[in-house]
Amino acid sequence: MLFYNQFFSHADCILAGERGGAVVLGLGVGSVRREEYIAVSDRYDTVIRFTTYNKHCISQSTARFRAGKEKHMTALSLGFIGAGNMGFALIKGFQNWVSASEKSREVKLHIYDALPEKREELKNKGFSVLESEIEIAKRCKYIVLACKPQQLSELLEKIKSFITAETVLVSLCAGISAEFICSKTSENAKVILVMPNMPMLLGAGASAISCNAAVSGEEFAFAGTVIESCSAVEVIPLDKMNEIICINASSPAFIYLFSKCFADYAAEQGIDEKSALNLFAKTLIGASKMLTDSGFGVDELISQVSSKGGTTLAGLEQLRLGGLEVIVKNACEACTKRAYELGK
Repeated sequence: MLFYNQFFSHADCILAGERGGAVVLGLGVGSVRREEYIAVSDRYDTVIRFTTYNKHCISQSTARFRAGKEKHMTALSLGFIGAGNMGFALIKGFQNWVSASEKSREVKLHIYDALPEKREELKNKGFSVLESEIEIAKRCKYIVLACKPQQLSELLEKIKSFITAETVLVSLCAGISAEFICSKTSENAKVILVMPNMPMLLGAGASAISCNAAVSGEEFAFAGTVIESCSAVEVIPLDKMNEIICINASSPAFIYLFSKCFADYAAEQGIDEKSALNLFAKTLIGASKMLTDSGFGVDELISQVSSKGGTTLAGLEQLRLGGLEVIVKNACEACTKRAYELGK
């Protein structure tokens, strides 16, 4: 769950503030133990819990709500325009979260997709499917724009007359800025930008999220809940949403290509390609856990694997001689450049 509060600026302490009648508690980074935080928070009547601090703070998706007092969970309407890979991953993830948290009577979910066969498929799965983008805009406070970036301008033209001061537009479109969306709808439009990635299809996504100044804390919180239903979430400055694309959204393709190189080498050596790919994939998972959970920095982890005069060091030398760092930087810069081109 995400929450916006200007009081969250210190570490090593319990942080408290108020917004919309709710007491907001945060755990600073440092010596305060989680048990102490929970004990303090239980004294309050309405609590939003989170485990990091920043201007926009992210909590675990286990956020606790009490008896309808959280405004952002009262009679919500969420609409999806587009139910392709990313859109449907979010739909499925959020549906599972709603069911698990017993919020089904508090969240109304509607979907529209341009393909008639997709709409029919969704109807058969029991979803509320509307017949046009305009119907979504009329009925829903939160509208997830899950179309291709090249289609967004035309879509916004269709629905702009039905976007009110309360509408929150949640864009999954790479390279499209909040300013662009406002220019096509209203200068005061509430815009949340999300950069998801393909592993979201398995509930293992990693998404960057940001919003413009028109979005309230409660609105940002709800959008965060939707994304967190199938993805890890990191809040990124609004002006860096194009630069982050290569880091989480495009990088799976780079990793797949890297994986293919190892699998191809294994096949050349007479090793079963499927076995090699499985070993490499499991190694990626383990290495990722080391990056996030071991407490060691990247350079330290490299050193731990690189024994002096050993095989790893010999391989690393070739990667560096081949200019791996420069190649990766060039790939990232190309991604970012294309993102800005898409936003024009």
